[in-house]
Amino acid sequence: MDLDNGQPIHDKKSCVTESDIIKTIFEFKRVNSSVFAWEIQDCLVNEMNCKLEDVPSISSIDRILKNLGLTENSNSKDKHQIDNPDLEG
Repeated sequence: MDLDNGQPIHDKKSCVTESDIIKTIFEFKRVNSSVFAWEIQDCLVNEMNCKLEDVPSISSIDRILKNLGLTENSNSKDKHQIDNPDLEG
């Protein structure tokens, strides 16, 4: 990542920012609540044109979903209702 402006450097390992990935994961889950982590990973590779090694692992995607309160295992009372996540915190 270019430390001067926070933008990704496409010829380096990372092809997108972490924030972009989290927003994309949230959007995939919002559109299809029954999507699996491996399907989200495939979409990240295909739609963001990244290499598989540049996107989060399946377990990392599961952890992101849990932290956003978008999994059945989350402690959220409204786990079936998907609102905008707090991407800042």
